[in-house]
Amino acid sequence: MESSQINNTITSIMRGSFDLNVKTLPNTQTLMRMDGIDTAKYAFEFEMDGFALNSSEYLTTPSAQMLNRMYPGINIEGSIPLNLPLKKDAPENTENAANIGTKIIRLKQTANFNSADNLLELEKLTSTIKNHDMLLICDNLSIDVSKTILDLAKDVGIDKLMTSHPIASTLIDDLQLMVNLGASIELAFNDVMPPSPSITIDTICQIIKEIGIDSCIATTRFGDVELPPPAEGMRMFIACLLQKGFSEKDISKLVEINPKKLIT
Repeated sequence: MESSQINNTITSIMRGSFDLNVKTLPNTQTLMRMDGIDTAKYAFEFEMDGFALNSSEYLTTPSAQMLNRMYPGINIEGSIPLNLPLKKDAPENTENAANIGTKIIRLKQTANFNSADNLLELEKLTSTIKNHDMLLICDNLSIDVSKTILDLAKDVGIDKLMTSHPIASTLIDDLQLMVNLGASIELAFNDVMPPSPSITIDTICQIIKEIGIDSCIATTRFGDVELPPPAEGMRMFIACLLQKGFSEKDISKLVEINPKKLIT
């Protein structure tokens, strides 16, 4: 494939892409490259369909809504981070977040978490998520905790689920277990990037082939100061997948069709 042809193909795929994991300033835990305004500007110029604004510290929906007004034509979704064990006000906070348009819940795990001790709050949370048709993301939870959460989600009828795990240390059988419980698997391009790559692009491609295109989501998880803008990260990811032999149709599933199913 000639340079002009492959660049045109990348541009075509980019026009529909949606990145479910983008980070921006402000952030007190990690050095970030740019704020939401510049991040959205790049996505707008690359003609992406949009991205989800992720923070481990605060609800990002108000920022996302302002960015949508600044850059009409792309869709920026907010998310609410929740730590395990859940605080007693977590279901109420989630309800409030949903009422202002939040579509994404990201569950992170802190130390000394026992799902049995937190079962009541988890049941209330999954009920709220179901009532508002939200996307539940298990963000680097242990396999056992993810299984508990996904079992609860399945019991109440939640059908928008995604899990993110340390791919380098997670068995294919465990990823397949998450898929069997109804979750899509996040594969982030950040994991192959310097200064500390944990896997190779070949590993990501192998996982996609073993798990199946329909069960995988390609994200960037970009935003760190040493990385390109997230929109450029998505372009790079698409280019790598093309170079590894994936078809335009398959890549569109990974970066457009599959993620959009989780937010619409």
